[in-house]
Amino acid sequence: VPPHLQACVHAFSSNLSEAGKQQYWAQFQKGEICILYATDAARIGCNVLDIQYIVTFNISNSLSMVF
Repeated sequence: VPPHLQACVHAFSSNLSEAGKQQYWAQFQKGEICILYATDAARIGCNVLDIQYIVTFNISNSLSMVF
């Protein structure tokens, strides 16, 4: 990530502490974080209304795993 974008791009995974997850979600919802690179940990319970794009890699063949 280029230096001028490093403050607005963050990784989100189950390895983060609960406080870290809450902090990143709050920053993402306020628009302070523009790109959140995430594992399925972010998908569970995600309720952000104005997300413009979601890119999913290696999506499951089973719809029950997606929803």
